[in-house]
Amino acid sequence: MQDYIIFGHGYEGEVREYDDNLDVIRVVSKPVLIKAGDPTPASAVLRSFNLQVVVMPCHGKFYNVAAESLPTEDELKIAIMQENPSPVPQR
Repeated sequence: MQDYIIFGHGYEGEVREYDDNLDVIRVVSKPVLIKAGDPTPASAVLRSFNLQVVVMPCHGKFYNVAAESLPTEDELKIAIMQENPSPVPQR
């Protein structure tokens, strides 16, 4: 099992564990939180999405990144600092 840093569809650098060396992972969209008393109805429909996986370098190590669109270098650094994913060998 390897760590994958996920961006897009409600994910902002969260880490999830999947099988090794995947090219695509499937994620379920995160529900949107609304304020109490907000007249806008919440969408209760959760959808699944396939995200392409790329191996990105950061701080001399490599990380699995699954993203709707690739994160900036700063976004990746912040996610690594906050979530502490395990690096992977470069594929």
